[in-house]
Amino acid sequence: EGDKVVVNEIEGGFACANYVNRKGTNIASWLPLSALSRIEAQPRWEGRWSTYDGRAVITVDGGPSGRMFVTGQAVYDTGSSVNTGEFKVEGDPNLREFSFGYYRGQQMSYEEADAGPKRCAARLAQLGSYLAVIDNNSCGGLNVGFTGLYARQ
Repeated sequence: EGDKVVVNEIEGGFACANYVNRKGTNIASWLPLSALSRIEAQPRWEGRWSTYDGRAVITVDGGPSGRMFVTGQAVYDTGSSVNTGEFKVEGDPNLREFSFGYYRGQQMSYEEADAGPKRCAARLAQLGSYLAVIDNNSCGGLNVGFTGLYARQ
């Protein structure tokens, strides 16, 4: 009770919801719709965001131009080597959703990146105390990804 959740799907009288508990673990569960109330959080991007396992971190800083600067770093340890991924982009902090493309150090549109091979394309949604991210699995080395639910650190 009192936790803020992200609803992924609604079926019948239940919602599939995710949240990060006080220990930092990502929990997914079906909850009765009657136990939920909808809130519309204003976007508040700035801060350091991390997945529950700490394999991906996204940092958002404000700039003097009124833009936000978004940096992502992710790792996947294979046991014999470490694969990495990263991006550095900027966007409008007044929007609740932000999409971008990134290739060889250059920002581009999501559509342009998603159409090309091995170009990072990602969508971010600022949902109050959470940041939801979906990428196209081309934002780093083997098994490196930014897709997930992030909590503010």
